[in-house]
Amino acid sequence: MTLPLARPLAYGDYPFVQPVRAGTGSIPTLDSPVSGAILHPQRVPLFDDLRILDCATFDASRLHPEVRRFYETPHRRMTVAALRWERWALGLALAYVPVAARLENLRVPDRVNTPTPMSSSVRRLTWPDGTSSREWIRCVAGTSQLFYVAALRPWSDGERSYLSMAFPFGPGHLMVLLRTREEAGELVVSTRDDSLAGTYAIIPRERAFVAFPGPPTDETLRATATTDGVAVVHEGHLGARRTFTMRYGIRGGRTVTAPHPETAGSPA
Repeated sequence: MTLPLARPLAYGDYPFVQPVRAGTGSIPTLDSPVSGAILHPQRVPLFDDLRILDCATFDASRLHPEVRRFYETPHRRMTVAALRWERWALGLALAYVPVAARLENLRVPDRVNTPTPMSSSVRRLTWPDGTSSREWIRCVAGTSQLFYVAALRPWSDGERSYLSMAFPFGPGHLMVLLRTREEAGELVVSTRDDSLAGTYAIIPRERAFVAFPGPPTDETLRATATTDGVAVVHEGHLGARRTFTMRYGIRGGRTVTAPHPETAGSPA
């Protein structure tokens, strides 16, 4: 499947696209007057069951139980252990940080030198057509300093499975579509694995949407079980060049030991 650009498309034909736009308030929510989404108050896990991603090329039962437990259990806190921008990308980081702060989303900092606890809130979104998503808000623990807010939806075409992340900005959202795969019990999600995965700008309409090319960025995240929880290594790329590496851990707000970025996969 491909996603045609710059023309109206029906949501039903592209179920990985969500009718998300920014809400109001100091921390944006996924309140959407276009679609009339219902946001349920109870906190829930990211997935009720990761087997929803099962397809010809992905089998959730092959994941390490600790990795599945993170995604299938409600979590309140995580810790960003470190964030390192590549030297060539430092100027890009310094330009990006104030823009993200103004837009109030995807506020990746220019550096993290000491472990920083994060709070994580996940709630269920139900759309008028009966489909659902998860609203995922991450903040610096104990503050209202937003890290990101997104709508998360799993999707599979039977051959491949994806995570669709919708980050609201103004009249629409940035969709990051990540292909899922399992490697030796680890969960890897990436925008680099096929022609459909990638980053798109989505403008919602009442019954349709229009997609445009997003920035030429790519993301790869690798979740690995450790002796004390789950460690995640997140690598960002601009074109073929890596821009940053972020390491964080999840287990009830405790810092966990993440593998060194250089041993957590082979960057391009």
